[in-house]
Amino acid sequence: MNSQKIKNKRIISLIYGVLTALLIIGAIFLFLSVGLFLLNYFNPELEPFFPIVDIPLNIYLPGVLELKDGATHNIIIDDAFISFNLNKEYGLPGIFNFFHFILILAIAYYIIFLLWKIFKSLKSSLKDENPFHPKNIWRIRLIAIFVFVSAILDMIYPLILKYFWFKNITINQQVFDFRLNFDALLDFLWVLIILVAAEIYRIGSEIKKEQELTI
Repeated sequence: MNSQKIKNKRIISLIYGVLTALLIIGAIFLFLSVGLFLLNYFNPELEPFFPIVDIPLNIYLPGVLELKDGATHNIIIDDAFISFNLNKEYGLPGIFNFFHFILILAIAYYIIFLLWKIFKSLKSSLKDENPFHPKNIWRIRLIAIFVFVSAILDMIYPLILKYFWFKNITINQQVFDFRLNFDALLDFLWVLIILVAAEIYRIGSEIKKEQELTI
Protein backbone atom coordinates (compact mmCIF):
# COMPACT_ATOMS: atom_id res chain seq x y z
CA MET A 1 0.00 0.00 0.00
CA ASN A 2 2.82 2.39 0.88
CA SER A 3 4.65 1.55 -2.33
CA GLN A 4 1.47 2.36 -4.27
CA LYS A 5 1.21 5.74 -2.52
CA ILE A 6 4.83 6.49 -3.34
CA LYS A 7 4.25 5.51 -6.98
CA ASN A 8 1.17 7.72 -7.21
CA LYS A 9 3.06 10.60 -5.63
CA ARG A 10 5.87 10.25 -8.16
CA ILE A 11 3.44 10.15 -11.09
CA ILE A 12 1.53 13.22 -9.89
CA SER A 13 4.79 15.06 -9.16
CA LEU A 14 6.09 14.15 -12.63
CA ILE A 15 2.95 15.43 -14.37
CA TYR A 16 3.00 18.56 -12.20
CA GLY A 17 6.63 19.17 -13.19
CA VAL A 18 5.84 18.70 -16.89
CA LEU A 19 2.91 21.13 -16.67
CA THR A 20 5.11 23.67 -14.87
CA ALA A 21 7.67 23.42 -17.66
CA LEU A 22 4.90 23.78 -20.27
CA LEU A 23 3.64 26.93 -18.54
CA ILE A 24 7.09 28.50 -18.70
CA ILE A 25 7.68 27.42 -22.32
CA GLY A 26 4.15 28.52 -23.25
CA ALA A 27 4.65 31.99 -21.77
CA ILE A 28 7.90 32.39 -23.71
CA PHE A 29 6.21 31.14 -26.89
CA LEU A 30 3.33 33.58 -26.44
CA PHE A 31 5.68 36.57 -26.16
CA LEU A 32 7.80 35.35 -29.08
CA SER A 33 4.71 34.74 -31.21
CA VAL A 34 3.43 38.25 -30.66
CA GLY A 35 6.84 39.80 -31.31
CA LEU A 36 7.65 37.72 -34.40
CA PHE A 37 4.17 38.16 -35.84
CA LEU A 38 4.35 41.94 -35.49
CA LEU A 39 7.87 41.92 -36.94
CA ASN A 40 6.67 39.91 -39.93
CA TYR A 41 3.47 41.94 -40.22
CA PHE A 42 5.41 45.15 -40.83
CA ASN A 43 8.19 43.43 -42.82
CA PRO A 44 6.45 41.31 -45.48
CA GLU A 45 9.76 40.17 -46.98
CA LEU A 46 10.60 38.17 -43.87
CA GLU A 47 9.79 34.47 -43.83
CA PRO A 48 7.22 33.49 -41.16
CA PHE A 49 8.44 31.08 -38.51
CA PHE A 50 5.15 29.14 -38.76
CA PRO A 51 2.24 28.98 -41.24
CA ILE A 52 0.06 31.93 -40.34
CA VAL A 53 -2.99 30.75 -42.28
CA ASP A 54 -3.77 27.10 -42.93
CA ILE A 55 -7.01 26.68 -44.90
CA PRO A 56 -8.26 23.42 -46.49
CA LEU A 57 -8.59 23.36 -50.27
CA ASN A 58 -11.32 21.60 -52.22
CA ILE A 59 -9.04 19.62 -54.51
CA TYR A 60 -9.29 16.37 -56.52
CA LEU A 61 -6.22 15.67 -58.66
CA PRO A 62 -4.52 12.52 -59.96
CA GLY A 63 -1.06 11.78 -58.62
CA VAL A 64 1.58 9.08 -58.56
CA LEU A 65 2.85 7.34 -55.44
CA GLU A 66 6.36 5.88 -55.71
CA LEU A 67 7.39 3.16 -53.26
CA LYS A 68 10.92 2.51 -52.03
CA ASP A 69 11.13 -0.69 -54.11
CA GLY A 70 10.57 1.38 -57.26
CA ALA A 71 6.93 0.45 -57.79
CA THR A 72 4.47 3.22 -58.64
CA HIS A 73 0.74 3.52 -58.04
CA ASN A 74 -1.87 5.95 -59.25
CA ILE A 75 -3.49 7.96 -56.44
CA ILE A 76 -5.95 10.79 -55.99
CA ILE A 77 -4.96 13.92 -54.08
CA ASP A 78 -8.11 15.07 -52.32
CA ASP A 79 -6.74 16.66 -49.17
CA ALA A 80 -4.60 19.78 -49.36
CA PHE A 81 -4.03 22.97 -47.38
CA ILE A 82 -2.79 26.37 -48.37
CA SER A 83 -0.40 28.26 -46.12
CA PHE A 84 0.66 31.87 -46.47
CA ASN A 85 1.71 34.73 -44.29
CA LEU A 86 -0.60 37.66 -43.64
CA ASN A 87 1.04 41.07 -43.37
CA LYS A 88 -0.10 44.68 -43.40
CA GLU A 89 -0.71 44.52 -47.16
CA TYR A 90 -3.77 42.36 -46.42
CA GLY A 91 -5.28 45.11 -44.28
CA LEU A 92 -8.09 44.16 -41.90
CA PRO A 93 -7.88 40.38 -42.56
CA GLY A 94 -4.24 40.47 -41.49
CA ILE A 95 -5.15 42.11 -38.19
CA PHE A 96 -8.10 39.74 -37.74
CA ASN A 97 -5.80 36.77 -38.29
CA PHE A 98 -3.39 38.08 -35.66
CA PHE A 99 -6.08 38.31 -32.98
CA HIS A 100 -7.48 34.91 -33.90
CA PHE A 101 -4.04 33.32 -33.61
CA ILE A 102 -3.27 34.96 -30.26
CA LEU A 103 -6.71 34.04 -28.90
CA ILE A 104 -6.20 30.36 -29.76
CA LEU A 105 -2.76 30.43 -28.10
CA ALA A 106 -4.17 32.15 -25.01
CA ILE A 107 -6.93 29.53 -24.69
CA ALA A 108 -4.40 26.71 -24.96
CA TYR A 109 -2.21 28.38 -22.35
CA TYR A 110 -5.13 28.84 -19.96
CA ILE A 111 -6.10 25.17 -20.32
CA ILE A 112 -2.54 24.18 -19.38
CA PHE A 113 -2.77 26.57 -16.42
CA LEU A 114 -6.01 24.93 -15.24
CA LEU A 115 -4.40 21.49 -15.51
CA TRP A 116 -1.44 22.82 -13.52
CA LYS A 117 -3.79 24.06 -10.78
CA ILE A 118 -5.56 20.69 -10.69
CA PHE A 119 -2.35 18.70 -10.30
CA LYS A 120 -1.00 21.22 -7.82
CA SER A 121 -4.02 20.56 -5.59
CA LEU A 122 -3.65 16.81 -6.14
CA LYS A 123 0.00 16.99 -5.13
CA SER A 124 -0.81 18.91 -1.94
CA SER A 125 -3.67 16.51 -1.15
CA LEU A 126 -1.33 13.53 -0.90
CA LYS A 127 -0.61 14.52 2.68
CA ASP A 128 -4.23 14.25 3.90
CA GLU A 129 -5.13 11.56 1.33
CA ASN A 130 -8.09 13.56 0.00
CA PRO A 131 -7.66 14.21 -3.74
CA PHE A 132 -11.18 15.61 -4.14
CA HIS A 133 -11.30 19.39 -4.11
CA PRO A 134 -14.53 21.20 -5.11
CA LYS A 135 -12.59 23.80 -7.11
CA ASN A 136 -11.20 21.07 -9.37
CA ILE A 137 -14.72 20.21 -10.53
CA TRP A 138 -15.13 23.72 -11.97
CA ARG A 139 -11.59 23.70 -13.31
CA ILE A 140 -12.32 20.54 -15.29
CA ARG A 141 -15.59 22.02 -16.53
CA LEU A 142 -13.78 25.21 -17.53
CA ILE A 143 -11.35 23.12 -19.57
CA ALA A 144 -14.34 21.60 -21.40
CA ILE A 145 -15.79 25.08 -22.02
CA PHE A 146 -12.55 26.45 -23.44
CA VAL A 147 -12.00 23.38 -25.63
CA PHE A 148 -15.53 23.97 -26.95
CA VAL A 149 -14.79 27.67 -27.60
CA SER A 150 -11.53 26.76 -29.36
CA ALA A 151 -13.37 24.28 -31.60
CA ILE A 152 -15.99 26.90 -32.49
CA LEU A 153 -13.27 29.42 -33.37
CA ASP A 154 -11.47 26.87 -35.55
CA MET A 155 -14.69 26.27 -37.47
CA ILE A 156 -15.82 29.89 -37.74
CA TYR A 157 -12.45 31.33 -38.81
CA PRO A 158 -12.19 29.53 -42.20
CA LEU A 159 -15.90 30.21 -42.70
CA ILE A 160 -15.37 33.96 -42.33
CA LEU A 161 -12.38 33.90 -44.68
CA LYS A 162 -14.24 31.83 -47.25
CA TYR A 163 -17.37 33.97 -47.49
CA PHE A 164 -15.97 37.42 -46.78
CA TRP A 165 -12.47 37.37 -48.23
CA PHE A 166 -11.38 34.36 -50.31
CA LYS A 167 -12.70 33.73 -53.82
CA ASN A 168 -10.62 30.90 -55.30
CA ILE A 169 -7.06 29.76 -55.90
CA THR A 170 -5.31 28.89 -59.14
CA ILE A 171 -2.80 26.03 -59.45
CA ASN A 172 -1.29 25.32 -62.89
CA GLN A 173 -4.13 27.24 -64.54
CA GLN A 174 -6.73 25.21 -62.66
CA VAL A 175 -9.12 27.05 -60.35
CA PHE A 176 -10.01 25.51 -57.00
CA ASP A 177 -12.46 26.52 -54.33
CA PHE A 178 -11.90 26.54 -50.58
CA ARG A 179 -13.69 23.99 -48.43
CA LEU A 180 -14.77 24.35 -44.84
CA ASN A 181 -12.71 22.74 -42.10
CA PHE A 182 -14.72 20.39 -39.90
CA ASP A 183 -11.71 18.72 -38.29
CA ALA A 184 -12.57 20.63 -35.12
CA LEU A 185 -15.67 18.43 -34.74
CA LEU A 186 -13.42 15.93 -32.98
CA ASP A 187 -12.90 18.51 -30.25
CA PHE A 188 -16.58 18.24 -29.37
CA LEU A 189 -15.98 14.59 -28.51
CA TRP A 190 -13.20 15.68 -26.17
CA VAL A 191 -15.59 18.16 -24.58
CA LEU A 192 -17.98 15.32 -23.74
CA ILE A 193 -15.14 13.17 -22.36
CA ILE A 194 -13.91 16.05 -20.16
CA LEU A 195 -17.43 16.71 -18.88
CA VAL A 196 -17.78 13.02 -18.01
CA ALA A 197 -14.46 13.22 -16.13
CA ALA A 198 -15.77 16.26 -14.23
CA GLU A 199 -18.94 14.39 -13.29
CA ILE A 200 -16.93 11.35 -12.10
CA TYR A 201 -14.78 13.70 -10.01
CA ARG A 202 -17.93 15.31 -8.54
CA ILE A 203 -19.41 11.93 -7.62
CA GLY A 204 -16.11 10.87 -6.04
CA SER A 205 -16.09 14.08 -4.02
CA GLU A 206 -19.62 13.43 -2.72
CA ILE A 207 -18.76 9.82 -1.81
CA LYS A 208 -15.72 11.06 0.09
CA LYS A 209 -17.88 13.53 2.04
CA GLU A 210 -20.40 10.82 2.91
CA GLN A 211 -17.60 8.58 4.17
CA GLU A 212 -16.26 11.35 6.37
CA LEU A 213 -19.74 12.03 7.80
CA THR A 214 -20.24 8.31 8.46
CA ILE A 215 -16.94 8.11 10.33
